[in-house]
Amino acid sequence: MTDVIRLNDVLRDDTADPGYVARHMTYRAGVVRAVVPELGIDTDGWMMPSHAEWRDYLQVQGALGVPALYYVDGTDTDRYDFGPDDFAAIRDTWNRYRSATNA
Repeated sequence: MTDVIRLNDVLRDDTADPGYVARHMTYRAGVVRAVVPELGIDTDGWMMPSHAEWRDYLQVQGALGVPALYYVDGTDTDRYDFGPDDFAAIRDTWNRYRSATNA
C-alpha cells in the first residue's frame, strides 16, 4: 500500500485552449512535488473536455505520476468511443510508466 495525492478534477471552464489540460495538470503536479515530495501522484483525469484533450494528457501522465484510468471505453463529454489506437495509447502509457518506475 502507498499514499498518493490526487491532482483533482479538470476545470472544464478553463479548457478552451488546446493542450490546456496537460499543461495545467503538469503545473498541479509541480505544486504537489514542491509541497509533499514524499507522496506519489494520482494523475486523475476525470472530466476531460474532449477526446483530443484526453489523448494529449494521456501522453504526459506517466511522467507526472500514476496514469489515470477513469475512461475505459470512451470519453463522455464528446461521446467518443475508443478504438484500437486509443487502447494502444493507454497500453503504451502504462508500459512507459512501469518501465520508468520498475513496477
